[in-house]
Amino acid sequence: MITQIEEKRKEFLDELLQVCKKHGLSLGHEDTQGSFLIHPYNKHDADWLTDAIWEFEPDKRYYHHD
Repeated sequence: MITQIEEKRKEFLDELLQVCKKHGLSLGHEDTQGSFLIHPYNKHDADWLTDAIWEFEPDKRYYHHD
């Protein structure tokens, strides 16, 4: 069963990847200490972004309701 937070993460990720593809750009990261980088769209960065989001475990300290 998919929880509400898992569904929100999936919707967020799907929409974010659509925007990346639409503009031909990807978000990347140089390391764990630096800023995000913007690259031409590529599967490696799309996969990295997907992994980063799905590895996140919901934590009340970081999950904010609108």
